[in-house]
Amino acid sequence: MYSRTVFERPLEILELLGLKPGIRYFCFMKLWLSFVRSVKRIASYINEQKEAAFDSEVNKEVEICWDNGKRVLNVCTANYSFGSLYKTFRRAFDAVGLKNEKFSEALILGNGAGGAAYLLRKEYNFEGRIHGVELDETIIEISRQYFPYGYKATDAIFHEDGYDFVLRVEEETYDFVVFDIYKELEIPEKFQDRKFVEELYRIMKKNGILLFNKVVRSRKTKREAVFLEEIMPQVFTHFKKISFGNITENRMFVCRK
Repeated sequence: MYSRTVFERPLEILELLGLKPGIRYFCFMKLWLSFVRSVKRIASYINEQKEAAFDSEVNKEVEICWDNGKRVLNVCTANYSFGSLYKTFRRAFDAVGLKNEKFSEALILGNGAGGAAYLLRKEYNFEGRIHGVELDETIIEISRQYFPYGYKATDAIFHEDGYDFVLRVEEETYDFVVFDIYKELEIPEKFQDRKFVEELYRIMKKNGILLFNKVVRSRKTKREAVFLEEIMPQVFTHFKKISFGNITENRMFVCRK
């Protein structure tokens, strides 16, 4: 008695369709990869499932994972796009009443896989222009291949250091700015001084809003957060802090020009 393997039956079906061997193999691999993704998607409701890992010159560990049935981008155990961070931005956008605001030019510093841009397009019906800035070329390529919906939500992605980008932008260019630049798990120090905050103020239009994402998980990051809370009200007309209790370590600093 001969028992056919799980691989042979699909190949026989493809052969009956009259496909050439090379095309049959290609179609089989597409079907197999789709099956594997489906299994990982289902299993991700129990535990996070890794799909792929990449080397990066900027971040040590860049991973594509499945979490609760959705594909996410993680870096060094932290979610960078389309996971808990996506939910955090949704809460922050709702907290500032984004649906009642009229913006035309948005800037996302730390674009990742395009999660914030996609959120703006899909759930807040933003029809204006979105510029994304991302230093990590590996993440930009991952966004294009694995998160095309996030990649396409951004009108232009600049492969550039966020600090240099802000310095060269003309005055009063953007009316909505999201800051989410991290190297692994921390914001580089140059983005947390008064000069940079003043530069953010300079490039924003009157009544524009800045949403600054700050993760507080240590004494060091707490001191940094306290410093930002002191200088931001000195630079911007209005300032408030949004916390989410025990749900997340993120703090959102909301500034209006």
